[in-house]
Amino acid sequence: MGHSQEMTSFFHACDTMAAYPGTDKHLMLPILFRLLYGSGLRVTEACQLRFSDVDFVRDTLLIRESKGGNDRLVPVSPSLRDGLQRWRAHLQTRHPVPMWFFETRNGQPPSRHWIYRQFRQCLQRAGIPHAGRGAGPRVHDMRHSFCVRTLKHLVDEGLDVYTALPILAAYVGHASPAATEGYVRLTADLYPEIITAVVQVTGATIPEVTDGQTD
Repeated sequence: MGHSQEMTSFFHACDTMAAYPGTDKHLMLPILFRLLYGSGLRVTEACQLRFSDVDFVRDTLLIRESKGGNDRLVPVSPSLRDGLQRWRAHLQTRHPVPMWFFETRNGQPPSRHWIYRQFRQCLQRAGIPHAGRGAGPRVHDMRHSFCVRTLKHLVDEGLDVYTALPILAAYVGHASPAATEGYVRLTADLYPEIITAVVQVTGATIPEVTDGQTD
């Protein structure tokens, strides 16, 4: 998932979700899904984001003990910041100092499985077909889309692919650039000129995607 028309339809489905009594999901989900798409966070990282770890002065998120056990700072764009601020203002009408940034009305963060269910429902409302469990589109495809778009942007800015990989790896919380190499193939599939760029710089072929490389 990542085609611009599909994403437009998906976010329209999120934004026009009806209010449900006893829940704020019609307000939470549009910004939570935009955060996944616009920052490349893992679903669990977004769900476990603490209220105190969203810094609106520096426009950063502190992601605690991500995969591999390391903390990292993730910058957010002005449009994402504005959406996060709107959600924060609503959340604080219920609880002045909540623990979790995406805190539900029971005082807990949303679960990963609940997010998956809501994602499927938004796909259905958007008229985007789902091929079944494991076949997608998947919530995790938003992270994939972010990585592909970012890698393409870095190459367009003049970096060679293997200089760009450590930058992307640090941003998305991969343990090493090797874990990010799978995105070179995904990017090349969408943007064939990347293949030429890699061969010219390294004389090497583009690595195949293997299990675990695009987490």
